[in-house]
Amino acid sequence: MWFLIAITILILAGFGLKTKPASSKNKLTIKNKVTISITIADTDQKRTQGYSNHSAIGYDEGLLFVFDQPDRYQFWMKDMLFDLDFIFINGNRVVYLLENVKAPVNNNNEVEYAISQEPFDRLLEVKSGFIDKFNIKLKDTVYIEL
Repeated sequence: MWFLIAITILILAGFGLKTKPASSKNKLTIKNKVTISITIADTDQKRTQGYSNHSAIGYDEGLLFVFDQPDRYQFWMKDMLFDLDFIFINGNRVVYLLENVKAPVNNNNEVEYAISQEPFDRLLEVKSGFIDKFNIKLKDTVYIEL
C-alpha cells in the first residue's frame, strides 16, 4: 500500500516539475516603457500557428516572430478570435507599427492582412490597444531577455 502511495506522489511531483514557472518566461522590454512575457515563434510551424484559434491575451503578453534575415513578411488574421497590434522590429529598433488589426469575428468575417512598409527580422503581436496604451513609437529600443 505504501508503495502505491509513494509512486502516486512521485508521479504527481513529476507533473509539477514539467510546468515552467511564470518567472522564467522570456521577456521583452520596449524603451523601458513596458515589459511583457513573450512566446517565441521561430519555426515555420510556430509562425504558421501564431495566435490562431487562441483565446484573448492580456496587455502583459505577446508573441514574438523571429526570422533569420530582414524582409517584408506578410501576416494574416485567419482563424483569429481577437484584434491585434503589430510592432515590427529590425535589430533592436521599432521600424513600423500597425494598430487595431481586426480579427474576422470583429470584421464581418473578412480576413485582414498585416504588411510592414519596412524590412524587419522580428514581429511582436500584442493585444489591440497596446501601442496606444504604452505610447510605443518608431525607433523605440527593444530588449529581449531569453
